[in-house]
Amino acid sequence: MKKMNKDETMVINKLMLDPKRNINMINFISNYGIDFLYQSNTAIMISGFSDKQWVYIDAETKSDFNKIVDKLMEFEYFAVFNDNQYKWLSEIMELEVMLSCKKYIFPKDIELEESNLVSVIDESYTQYIFDNYEYREFVDIDYLKNQIKNNLALGIFDNEKLVAWIMTHDDGAMGFLTVLPNYRNRGYATLLSNAYIMHLRDKGFIPFIHIEEHNIKSLNLAKKCGFKYYGNVHWIKRKK
Repeated sequence: MKKMNKDETMVINKLMLDPKRNINMINFISNYGIDFLYQSNTAIMISGFSDKQWVYIDAETKSDFNKIVDKLMEFEYFAVFNDNQYKWLSEIMELEVMLSCKKYIFPKDIELEESNLVSVIDESYTQYIFDNYEYREFVDIDYLKNQIKNNLALGIFDNEKLVAWIMTHDDGAMGFLTVLPNYRNRGYATLLSNAYIMHLRDKGFIPFIHIEEHNIKSLNLAKKCGFKYYGNVHWIKRKK
């Protein structure tokens, strides 16, 4: 995590009043900082660069959202964590949905056991992970390398071959979970998920994930592990 300046610390302290609602924005600010900040009543709008110049929005009411409309019109990529905010944004500009997911949060009261099969992996595996990642069209390889280098990445090996892995996205969501086809149905996804949950808990972070609605296997895995549905998440591009 980067060192916080005064504005970033102030915003995070405000967002921490409702950490489950705001965990994506809190983590993004902690990892990448703020290039642009605007607030009006309950509305907060921040912009920062990870793989793109993203705008994160949070507003409790339509009237407060309307107060940041002029500022929003200056940007192209948006992350919203509330269906109402997606609706409000679509009313002021034409949008292309890049990815929509369900957000699940792991409860505090579920105990987990460690596994000696899980190891830490480093950025030397970046190209290999990228080549075998189902959603590589949505990520930049430099972004992926940065996530491995600056945040924990965990894997399972068969001898010296990496066969399964997990890490986090720019907003701290657990992701990139992959098990190579010949190694599925061995419980590796659960072992990796549990190990990462324990790591995040040890750091005082909230473990959470994003899953596309049609990804039934991942949804079932999330429920099996104990994750609880919280809301919907949308990454959106403004059409020009």
